[in-house]
Amino acid sequence: MSRLGGWALGRFVLILALVVTQATTRLCAQVLDTVPKRVPAVVHYGKWVALAGVVALGAGAKVNNDRAEESYNELQAYCINSPISCVVGPGGGYIDPAAEALYDETTMHDRRAGRYLIAAEVTFAAAVVGFVWELVDRKENPKTIPFEPRVEYTPMATKVGVSVRF
Repeated sequence: MSRLGGWALGRFVLILALVVTQATTRLCAQVLDTVPKRVPAVVHYGKWVALAGVVALGAGAKVNNDRAEESYNELQAYCINSPISCVVGPGGGYIDPAAEALYDETTMHDRRAGRYLIAAEVTFAAAVVGFVWELVDRKENPKTIPFEPRVEYTPMATKVGVSVRF
């Protein structure tokens, strides 16, 4: 082996050893990022469960809204085909039981869709609270992240700001 070939091989082994050593150690930012947080596990994982719940509740609202639309369209078609069947009685309901049943089905699905939407909004608010809580309530922010939220509480207002380091 020539002198230059031995030097190149030694240099390769040295670089390989440095790479292996560095791959097994943690960087400073990784160590800082693993500082324990005060955020409970319920909040940490619950925000994602709540977000999935928002999607599921929104889908339920869509399904019920579609069913309300279908039964309303059936009621309209029924009234166009037989106008005498859609006469409203003195109590405010349809005299024909079939028309009244279609109207009741429409209102039932419409109310149900509204309840799903309200539940989705409340669940979305809970998810947002979880995300903000975890973002703001850190013991120490890593120095490599250029975004740092600031929250100030005064007797008159709560101020929320952002600082960006370059």
